[in-house]
Amino acid sequence: MAGLRPGDVIAEDKALALIRRQRALNFAPGAGYSYSNTGYLLLGLIVQRASGKPLPEFARERIFVPLGMKHTLFQSDNCTLVPSRALPYEPADTGGYQYAAINVATVGDGGVLTTAGDLAL
Repeated sequence: MAGLRPGDVIAEDKALALIRRQRALNFAPGAGYSYSNTGYLLLGLIVQRASGKPLPEFARERIFVPLGMKHTLFQSDNCTLVPSRALPYEPADTGGYQYAAINVATVGDGGVLTTAGDLAL
C-alpha cells in the first residue's frame, strides 16, 4: 500500500483508511512486485463482523481448539506474554542484530503464533 514502509506498525482503523484511499496501482502490471496482506486483513474483518466475535476468539473456538492446536493463538497486542515464544530479529544498520517489531495491531493478516507440534497435527 502506498504510504507504508516495511516494518511500519499500523492500527486497524489506519489500515482501513489507507485501503480506502488507494485509488491507483503502485506500478504497472508486470513492472514490479510488492507483497500485500490487505486481502487477509479484510478477510479477518469480515469474519469478525459475520461472527460478532474478535478474530482471535473465533479462531480459537472454531479452528484451533477443534483441531487440538493447544499452543496456537493470535497475538493481538505486544503486551501479551507468550511462553516459549521465539522473538524475531533482523540485521541492524550498525552491524549485529536488532529486535524486529511485528505489527500485531491488526489481525487476519498475521499475528498467528504456533509450534511445530501444532503444525504437525
